Amino acid sequence: MNYVAAMMLLYIEDEVKVFWCLVHLLYRKNWREVYADNTPKLMSLLDLVKERLEKDDIELLHHLECEDLSMAAAFSPIFITLYIY
Repeated sequence: MNYVAAMMLLYIEDEVKVFWCLVHLLYRKNWREVYADNTPKLMSLLDLVKERLEKDDIELLHHLECEDLSMAAAFSPIFITLYIY
């Protein structure tokens, strides 16, 4: 079973509602792009992370840049792990 679906079932007991939530995420919110070639959804998520760091924690962003650590290297494993299961 998909990890996201399993987590949803913890909060939503009706399997039909979980199914339609997954359909909504994958098609209406375009999360299926996480699995497409060149992972365009992942890249847009990483852009959002960078924007939030610029706004909320500029020191962390500067530290990552000083260490020559890209957004993809720092944060893509987190997103991939979440959505691979």
